[in-house]
Formats: sequence, structure tokens, C-alpha cells
Amino acid sequence: MTDVGIDASDSGPLHAFGRGGVALSAVLPGLPQLMVGRWGVGGTSLIVWFGLLSVLLTRWARFAAGWGGPLDHKIASLTVVAGLLGAWGWSWFDMSRPAESRSIGVGQWSLAVRAFRKNRIAVVGLMVIVGVYLIALVTPLIAPRDPATLAPLSSRLLAPGGEFPLGTDHLARDVLSRILYGARISLSIGFVAVGISVTIGTVLGAVSGYLGGWVDAVVMRFVDMVISFPRLVLLIIVAALFSSNSIFLIMAVLGFTQWPGTTRIVRGEVLSLREREFIEAARALGFSRRRIIFRHVIPNVLAPVIIAATLGVGNVIVLEAGLSFLGLGLQPPTPSWGSMVSEGRAFMIDAWWIATFPGLAIVLTVVAFNLVGDGLRDALDPRLRV
Repeated sequence: MTDVGIDASDSGPLHAFGRGGVALSAVLPGLPQLMVGRWGVGGTSLIVWFGLLSVLLTRWARFAAGWGGPLDHKIASLTVVAGLLGAWGWSWFDMSRPAESRSIGVGQWSLAVRAFRKNRIAVVGLMVIVGVYLIALVTPLIAPRDPATLAPLSSRLLAPGGEFPLGTDHLARDVLSRILYGARISLSIGFVAVGISVTIGTVLGAVSGYLGGWVDAVVMRFVDMVISFPRLVLLIIVAALFSSNSIFLIMAVLGFTQWPGTTRIVRGEVLSLREREFIEAARALGFSRRRIIFRHVIPNVLAPVIIAATLGVGNVIVLEAGLSFLGLGLQPPTPSWGSMVSEGRAFMIDAWWIATFPGLAIVLTVVAFNLVGDGLRDALDPRLRV
């Protein structure tokens, strides 16, 4: 891809801070960027810094004990350290770079990043996603109680407030703690399932589109067969065949049933790429089909794949919530947002908070992923860049 010169005026105000700006970013990461309207770097760095610093200060005993505790506690403590260093380093490096580095040889991916940063709604969605994933990672440090621990029976169906900020459910369990732990389940399933589906779909779509002929016919007929079968029915059948639905089974089932859409997208892109000059040059140089597909074809179709993956995470979260709502997801007492909504539907009048708060968590997360997906679509398509 050809490089395009970018006007350095976009970075001029930022570096007008000079050494003072670098020092300010060392104390309050992201604040210099916010002062010149760079909401992406500034807002994310500042929110991550203050959020994790507050966790460190208010949960110091749990943080220190986490290094010798279970794996999820170790991951939580490591996340706090890595997040603080990452937020500080990102802001400091951004401030200390010379202005010339922003104005020479900016490629197409950098142009896409610049276009994405101009989309304020998409940036807010990205900040929400980063915040939700950080909260999920540090949940063992910030959750008030164990999600399966029962409070005294007198604490059943308590309204939000006081000792229980989001109330308790019909078994006297803390709703806030269950939402926090449920976030780890829903986000993990969404991330891993989409990773599986995108990998399978990208490889099959690239092979099918590039080779063509009978290979393309066989792959696409199989795709048509998978798409024609009702996905929810297939998920219900697979879930019903196993008496104990583990998180790995849910990830695998969702991942192995979502790849056909990605396959079709990638195949369509590859059909337009395989006759391009650089592919013809690779063939003339004697490169193998495998090398051409994995080194030249797939890297040039990543833009629509990234968009599909971002939108797919939200779809998987909703689908997992639907399975849990039907009782076919993870089994109690493991909390998930969908199972919490299912448990709370019988108490909607007397204890509305049991189902409402996890439902709002689902809505917020899915909307954030959709906003980022729309922003990436506009940023990665040169025809839609402003």
C-alpha cells in the first residue's frame, strides 16, 4: 500500500506542551491528550489509570494475597499491574514522540486508525469494551462477595442499597457479585467462540475463493447446508446431548456454528483479489498456493474479517444469554447474565432488580460492540472515510 503524507498540524497542539506535557502524562496519564481533544488515547489511559489505581488502593489486601491464590486471582493481580504500566506507558510514549513521526509515511492502516478516532461514538464504545473486560479480569479483587455464597435468609429479595448495592436474589445471593462474575463467563465465551469461527471461516473462505472449481463448489454447498439448518435448534440439540454443559462446550458449540457468515465474506473478497497484479506476480515467481493464500491473500482480506469479528462478539453474547435463559447454558451455581435474567423473570414485579441489572449489562456490552463494529466498517472502507 502506498504511503500518504499527513499534515503535522494534528499533532502540533499536543507537542506544544513540551517537557511539561511529558511530565504531566507521567503523573496523570491521558490528561495532556484530553486537553487537546484526543479522546481515544486520553480518555482510555485516564480511565484505566484511575480505575486500576482505585482498585489497588482499596483492595490492597486482596491484591497482595492474589499472587499466592488461585489462577483467576493471580490473573486479576497481574491485570492491575499490567494495566497501570500500560496506561502510563501508552500516554507517556505518545507525548514523548517527536511530531515528525506523525507526519511522514502514514499507511492505509494508520489512516484507518485516524478515521476511527474521529468517530466519537465508536471511541466511546471502545472505551466501554475496554472497561468491561478490565472489570471482568479484576473481578476477584472488586466483587463484594462470592457469587454462590448465600446470605442469611432475612436478606432474601432485598432492594438495591446499603450492604447490597444491586440487591439480592431469591436465594439471598449478591446480585452485583453475580453480575461481575457473570461478565467473565459471557465475555470469555464471546471472545473464544468468535476466535474459533473467524479462524475457520477465514481459512475456508480464502481456500474456496482462491482455488475455485470443485473445491469452491464443495465448500460453498457445505456452507449453504449449515446456514439452512436453524442454528438455535442445532445448539439446543447439542446442548441436550450432554448432561453437563461446561464453558468449553458452550464455546465450541457457538464457535463451530458461526463460521459460515465469515466464510462467505472472505470468499467474496478473495474472488476479487485473486486476479490482481500482485497475486499474478506471486504465481509468476513460483510461490506455492499455500504461501500465496496465507502470505498474500488472507492479509488483504482482514478488514472485513475484523468488522465481522467485532459484530460477532455481540451476537454470541446475546445467543449465550438466550441459551442460559432457556436453561441450556452453564448450569447453576455458575453465574451468567442470561441465567440471571431467567431466574429473575419469576420475580419481575416484587424484585425487578434480579433480571433488570444483568439485562442492562447485556444491552450495554452488545451496543458497545456494535458501535465499534460500525466505526471499524466506516474507518476501514476508504469510500466511507471523512
